[in-house]
Amino acid sequence: MNNNVIVIGSDHHNTLGVVESLGMAGISPYVIIVSKNMVSRSFVLKSKYCKDRGFSTTYDDLISLLHKNFDHGENEKHIVITTNDQTASLLDNHLDELSSFLLLSGTGKQGELEHWMDKLNMIELAKAVGMNIPETITVKRGETVDDFVFPCITKSVSTLKGAKSNLRICRDANELNAFLSRQTQYDEIQVQQFIDKDFEYQFIGCSIDGGREIIIPGRAHIVRPNGYDNNFHKEFVKNDDSFNEVLDKAKAFIRQTRYSGLFSMEFLRDKGGTDYFLEMNFRNDGGAICVTASGTNLPYLWYLSQTDNTAFQAQLDASTFTPVVYTPIFHYFYCMTSGEVSFKEWFRNNRRSNQFSTYFSDDTAPFWQHLKNERRYLLRALAHYLFRL
Repeated sequence: MNNNVIVIGSDHHNTLGVVESLGMAGISPYVIIVSKNMVSRSFVLKSKYCKDRGFSTTYDDLISLLHKNFDHGENEKHIVITTNDQTASLLDNHLDELSSFLLLSGTGKQGELEHWMDKLNMIELAKAVGMNIPETITVKRGETVDDFVFPCITKSVSTLKGAKSNLRICRDANELNAFLSRQTQYDEIQVQQFIDKDFEYQFIGCSIDGGREIIIPGRAHIVRPNGYDNNFHKEFVKNDDSFNEVLDKAKAFIRQTRYSGLFSMEFLRDKGGTDYFLEMNFRNDGGAICVTASGTNLPYLWYLSQTDNTAFQAQLDASTFTPVVYTPIFHYFYCMTSGEVSFKEWFRNNRRSNQFSTYFSDDTAPFWQHLKNERRYLLRALAHYLFRL
């Protein structure tokens, strides 16, 4: 049986990280970028590891594109790795028709991923396995909130709806209700207690056979001043004994969902040492290239788990661990020009980094295309920064 790999997602460093990880292991995947931009502008498709190119202008086109290009009625199944929530959910909602020629991540039951991507369902399961959860309510469009724990943070109720566009930190009821009155696009918004964190972190890993084996080599340690999201400078380090309890609960969470595939789970630890669950991403994480750089190639391990159990175990046993310092190149530059981090800190952390989001010394074409795509925004951000000095 010939098992090719198809990587599907947006033109984003998450997708590029999977392509690079597979390429380092000698696998050139088919790559489908879901975007309205011209193919020539895609920086991911500039990678030398891309075996072929697919392109879909809308998510509605993706299913027919897969049938046309990969449903050949032969004795082969293509292994799919998704890099954004919309793709993961769409494919899972068509699992029954796609499973004859694709091997997909998920729970094995069509449509179930969308259930688990709902943050309210995540919260209920997290509570059931003993995790701590910040106080949380759901506010319907048009409603106001008079009594809650402040400060608070607003979020989308599902990773499929609004993503990080609804993130706001509100200090009091006036700020919260002002935001809610402006928010007219979504039927519901999640409002959650804002924890005075010591640090934020992620477990990035791979679940095999519904959680029979769960690989979590370490944690991505993030300290972000504004607390909005985790696309930030980070360090990938080993878990010490203080993480044993939350690791056990994280694995219990995954087993309850029966999920198989690449994932990340987001937590924060408050200044008193209490860990709080935030959410789980049922697809490859944007910072997962850290794990590959550290010595555990998760996309390749997922591929082997679906094709060759002997080779999978040998590769897992051969995995190593080296601490990684990671920077999302352009996003971190914008953080510096906006004043979130100082020039001194930005410069120091870039010098310390041994892994970047889109720059790979053995495959530089994606970086130069990304730079070309971003040059207008980079120059504008730099000009605003210099004007404020």
